Amino acid sequence: MKINDTKILQVESCKYLGIFIDSKLSWQQHIDFDYKKIIKFTSIFYKIRIKIDNELLKILYFAFVNPCRHFMVLKFMASRTTHFI
Repeated sequence: MKINDTKILQVESCKYLGIFIDSKLSWQQHIDFDYKKIIKFTSIFYKIRIKIDNELLKILYFAFVNPCRHFMVLKFMASRTTHFI
């Protein structure tokens, strides 16, 4: 495929504006990415839970994990054929 005499390569997936888009238009790669990010933060929260108070843990959760989790729900609702691990 060419646009203005520039060859466009076909790829399996790409990241655009922070969202992974694959050739099948499934959300699986992006869900996997978000899942790994949430698991990473869960591990960090588990390790620091005894060193900081619960209020700070809540602030960190709502800053890093909740937006990712909320966005995952929206993506899931938009694509019912996708499944979570």
